[in-house]
Amino acid sequence: MNKTELEIKNHLPNTTVDLNKAFILNEKTLQLRTREAPFEPDENLITPIERKFKFKLQLERIVVQNGKVLFGANSLLIDTKVKTNIEFSGYQPDAILFDLNEQGKPKCYFIETMLVKQDFFGFLFPRMTGFFAQRNNKEMVSSLIELMCKIISKNHHLKKKLQSFIAEEEVVLFVNRMLLNTPLVLLITDGAILELPEIIQVYGETWGKRVKPLVLRKFSANKESYCYLSPDFDDIDKEKDTVKVKVVKSTEDDHFKNSSDGIRDSYSLIKAELLTEDETIEFNPKQYYISVRKNRNLAFFHISKKKITLVLVNPEKETRKVIKHHVVKTLTEKVQKFWNGPSCSVIIENTDNLNEVITLLKKLVAKS
Repeated sequence: MNKTELEIKNHLPNTTVDLNKAFILNEKTLQLRTREAPFEPDENLITPIERKFKFKLQLERIVVQNGKVLFGANSLLIDTKVKTNIEFSGYQPDAILFDLNEQGKPKCYFIETMLVKQDFFGFLFPRMTGFFAQRNNKEMVSSLIELMCKIISKNHHLKKKLQSFIAEEEVVLFVNRMLLNTPLVLLITDGAILELPEIIQVYGETWGKRVKPLVLRKFSANKESYCYLSPDFDDIDKEKDTVKVKVVKSTEDDHFKNSSDGIRDSYSLIKAELLTEDETIEFNPKQYYISVRKNRNLAFFHISKKKITLVLVNPEKETRKVIKHHVVKTLTEKVQKFWNGPSCSVIIENTDNLNEVITLLKKLVAKS
């Protein structure tokens, strides 16, 4: 490991940061490194410690206020949340980035920020669905163009800056050209979104081609704060329209590494009962879940330290008729669509009353 590359505590294992590429953070302002790293692995000093963002707005403001540092000197980042008299409807990104670093080939990106602790299916999935729907709705696109032109026209400095980039082309025509072509989405998060690889694999033509993930993390060492962007903005579009999905082979043991004995016992009891009933039932460990399959996927075990969230491909109303002693949670229509049918989730926290879960699973197997 290079002396300027150190593992960060309190984060993903084997994650390193190249300190030469980290930005110094002064409150909300980022600046490139201009001095030697304040610590080296050979010295008895402090290892960088990750400082998670408490609120989405903290991450969003750092991105919006530091466009040139993050995305290049010839870029223009426009905050879409400034006050206007336009009643906007439809998908509205956190900001819009005009990338003018490559002469004669301007690019447009929608900036979307999210914290890993936010609910992927409750927050990001519907927002991106709104983005893709917007591209097929001329009125929504026109509304966004009108909003952008209004923001630019009200800010003399912004308008002058954009005009210096686009030479003789009129600002209105440039904005129309950029937004009528389908922009890419820069998804900037403070860590790895576990659901993202599978979503990209399932929705390759939309998420896979249009959404470009970046991770902006904050950490501290020796009383200074830093931010680190990965990958570099210049690297995100080198392989255009190519969806790369890292295939990770998982085992059941991988899912239970951090789980309590009670959670493992609950899963083992359910599995044993179902296989006794029908030995052809498949239990398939994937990266983020263990699926139960008989001709089709019937259920998905999501294992955490203290509970199992069991997604059942079965209508909620029918599920509640059988499940009386476990919490049954409603899933949104978009999430149910992702699981390929009417579905809901059941929370299992111990081995009590597993008989009703097993009974319902046996009925689903019989109907498959």
